[in-house]
Amino acid sequence: MKKQGRGSPFTPGTGFAPPLLAGRDAETRVLADVLDGLRAPRAKESARPVRICGPRGVGKTVLLNWIRRRAGKESVRAVSWSRLKGSDCPGESLEDLMCNLAGPEERIAATIGRLGVTLLEADGRVVPAAQAERGYGKIMPEVLAEEPVLLVMDEVHHYDPGSLGKLLRKNCELMEAGLPLAMVLAGTPRLDRHLHKADPGFLDRSEGLYVNLLSDDAARDAMRVPFEEEGAVVAPAALEVMATMADNYPYFTQLVGEAVWDAMEEAGRRDVDAEIVAT
Repeated sequence: MKKQGRGSPFTPGTGFAPPLLAGRDAETRVLADVLDGLRAPRAKESARPVRICGPRGVGKTVLLNWIRRRAGKESVRAVSWSRLKGSDCPGESLEDLMCNLAGPEERIAATIGRLGVTLLEADGRVVPAAQAERGYGKIMPEVLAEEPVLLVMDEVHHYDPGSLGKLLRKNCELMEAGLPLAMVLAGTPRLDRHLHKADPGFLDRSEGLYVNLLSDDAARDAMRVPFEEEGAVVAPAALEVMATMADNYPYFTQLVGEAVWDAMEEAGRRDVDAEIVAT
């Protein structure tokens, strides 16, 4: 029977923040600058949108969640959604973005109501895309006059290019007007090609973060440090075996770390050697 310990400090799973965001200092500095720019007095030049590109499993969604949590601590309203389809497609679209923007807050709902914008039809369906598009243009300046907004878009390579282009161009207008709006978009290496197709009007002024596998040192730190912070010791030879198994992928690093943690707990030990890793 497995011994009951304090629980694994590792967090395998899409988008879950690991205990140590190893090897991503440069990326988090750029994202922190985005939030700093939102809270600073507005200059005439607009903030630069940020594009996070990389293959699956390297931690793009983790970075998006990092900036969302940071925004919540810094009085910035973070709004996110993961699909944008055309008006003739079912599912999430610009209408859902508007509903996410409104959220449960009575103050924002009151602002929307005062503008005469409807988010839901009488039967509970979201409004048609054309009405949502007009409503978005009316709502956003009012919301931005009250608080900064960070728009977080994941899996952007799946968005409908036509709808995406309209949304991004509207956002660029708001940003160029000096309103406190920022955008962070993430997708696979197809992201830039997809954005060219959408014609957002900002590619030459955006900042690209191209994330890939962790460095050897960062991958080892990501597995070793959580053990040490919980009072466990990892032998150098065991760490090398773990690193080989994870192959520097952030996601696999968390999987391997959790599996080894569970094996250590099962054995009732507070140290990790090659034997523990082999189990």
